Amino acid sequence: MSQFTVDQALQIAIQYQQSGQLAEAEDIYRQILAAYPDQADALHLLGITAHQGNRNDVAEQMIAKALVISPDNTTYRLSMGSVLQAQQRTDDAIKWYQKTLEMDPFSAEACNNLGVAFTTAGRFQEAVDSFERAMQLSPGHVSANGNMGIALCHLGRYDEALRALRTAISYHPKAPAFHASLGAALFQLGQTDAAIAACQEAISLDPNHGRAHQTLALIYTKLNRPAEAVNESRLAATSMPDVLDAQITYGASLTATGRLDDAVAFHHHALAKFPRSASLHNNLANTLKDQGLLDAALDEFRQAMILDPAAIQHHSNYLYSLHFHPTLKAKDIFEEHRRFNQTFAEPLKREILPWANDRTTPSNNRRLRIGYVSNQFRGHAIGMNILPLLANHNKEQFEIFCYSDVNEPDFYTFRFQQCADHWINTLSKSPQDLAERIRRDKIDILVDLNMHLAGERLMVFARKPAPVQVSFAAYPGTTGLTAIDYRLTDENLEPTTELPAPSSETAIRLPLSFWCYLPQVKDLPVNTLPAKDMGFITFGNLNNFCKINEPTLDLWATIMRSATRSRLVMMTAEGSHRRRTQTFFQNRDIAPDRIDFVPRLPPEKYMRIYHRIDLGLDSFPYNGHNTSLDAFYMGVPVTTIIGNSPVSRATWSQLVNLGLQELAGNSPAEFVRLAIDLANNWPRLADLRHSLRTRMQSSPLMNEKLYAETVEQAYRTIWQRWCQSSESRA
Repeated sequence: MSQFTVDQALQIAIQYQQSGQLAEAEDIYRQILAAYPDQADALHLLGITAHQGNRNDVAEQMIAKALVISPDNTTYRLSMGSVLQAQQRTDDAIKWYQKTLEMDPFSAEACNNLGVAFTTAGRFQEAVDSFERAMQLSPGHVSANGNMGIALCHLGRYDEALRALRTAISYHPKAPAFHASLGAALFQLGQTDAAIAACQEAISLDPNHGRAHQTLALIYTKLNRPAEAVNESRLAATSMPDVLDAQITYGASLTATGRLDDAVAFHHHALAKFPRSASLHNNLANTLKDQGLLDAALDEFRQAMILDPAAIQHHSNYLYSLHFHPTLKAKDIFEEHRRFNQTFAEPLKREILPWANDRTTPSNNRRLRIGYVSNQFRGHAIGMNILPLLANHNKEQFEIFCYSDVNEPDFYTFRFQQCADHWINTLSKSPQDLAERIRRDKIDILVDLNMHLAGERLMVFARKPAPVQVSFAAYPGTTGLTAIDYRLTDENLEPTTELPAPSSETAIRLPLSFWCYLPQVKDLPVNTLPAKDMGFITFGNLNNFCKINEPTLDLWATIMRSATRSRLVMMTAEGSHRRRTQTFFQNRDIAPDRIDFVPRLPPEKYMRIYHRIDLGLDSFPYNGHNTSLDAFYMGVPVTTIIGNSPVSRATWSQLVNLGLQELAGNSPAEFVRLAIDLANNWPRLADLRHSLRTRMQSSPLMNEKLYAETVEQAYRTIWQRWCQSSESRA
């Protein structure tokens, strides 16, 4: 075959290849190679044909042979990188592109491909650097611009991502990947309608575009449209079976929508394919926790921490979950918190700098600058507890800064904004950037409202951007961070007459209550005692099911056996854990049909469930907190045990503030006796039902002004301590 004939044959084969006729193209390439085994272009193009047919092992062999003949050919080298990435050998692809750039440092395409590989590997800043280099070498490189927008989304730099993606789309309006990433950026910036439109445009261009479906799933989850969320995440997982985060999104959507058995089964299936995915183990742990399988959940959290020791949220999920365990000792839980501090917070102490704050007190006519950090400035238990404080702050003495990570604002978010002197959206800020902003704002007292709950910002506090730092409101307990100076608690949660709970922070005891109750549903009336109409007592516990364990259920079963025909209402999603719970009671002579389950409900429907309940039974060791307050507001008394940790004394603290200490026992036996006595005393239950809301409204639990005054006094005290300390003079 003459050289002219080879060139002609190559052109014909390329035309076949471009039109999708891969078999015909491959046949011609093989004919050329039969006559000329060292024809490098034919070897390379045969490899590309195999790559297009997803036969990447063959593709790698052919391109490798081409590179033996022409080792400096940048096109061949780029193709090899693409084949390696297709085999999920991302690290090998990165090394290949880097070697290519050593040989040809001016290849914009190699920079772009390296950036894509870095993105796949989760090395997003390096990806951005590579894309920027590609655009420097080739200013019109639109793909690099769009790909950079994708990487910027992963870094949380959504404003920059928006600009890059819109520029790319203006040149390539038919590129579905750019529209999908534009949707992700718009969603994170709170532009939900535009985000949905961008994702739908991506899907119109490519109905199987997994990233667009995945983003829509996240949007629909936030919008509480569960059926659509599950459907979109399923499409994403199906479209991208080898993409880990698509599987993670689908599993998370199953959990979020209460399909817990399906979620557990899916996570086990996904882990068979991605056994080293820390996120899958973490999400499986959260699902198991929701089913009340706490030991199994803790094991999965530990596995997630082993696989990704740098993922702070996995560690925080683990630490928070320890509080629910019925047999763990306080000192052991605290030791785990200390380990967290040593691993994550201590290395950041080098970033702590002297503060430029004015070292005076409010009595010197200077307003204290208080900063609150949270993602729960909305209709959430934390938000509803902290809103009375912000709404009643003395603005003559306190200047309020809210650093908001809220990505799902609601009516209450607007109320929080009205209460703040300064509202700073921090969604896209890294811990370092947020710490620098707080330092520039010269915050005197910085308050963490999340602790180890989802969306924690503890690495901001580890950098100590404010001279005094406080944890509060998420739950009564320790963060473990020595960089946080104080935590607010109350005298009933942690009486001074007893040994203090293990803590890295100094406890500041509010004189009355850790909580100030603000009901989301104010006007729902209290009904008459349900037992009078039903003819039997209905017990209830509407806490998160992760608080429910066998020792607690055993106490409840003892109470129910003594209350003829009594029933129990519990709140949890559907699943095998319901049947497991009914079996537990059945084994203790309680018929399964005496246990009623209700799913998680919107606020008003949830509050109406209390119309069915005569008497609340608390959970141990983690009491009802806001849930007990909801019960009291709806006229339902709650019996409890006075525990030995802050989370196990929550209902006791509330009962003291209500003047109903007689509803709490000092032991499990006393708890059982009190509940049985009340269950048999319908006139007493009817009287409590009639009077509880009035008690609530006239107690410290709903005295917003008094609550704000006690917290403000705590702030004054700790600020004066700092002003008088050697640290303030350093």
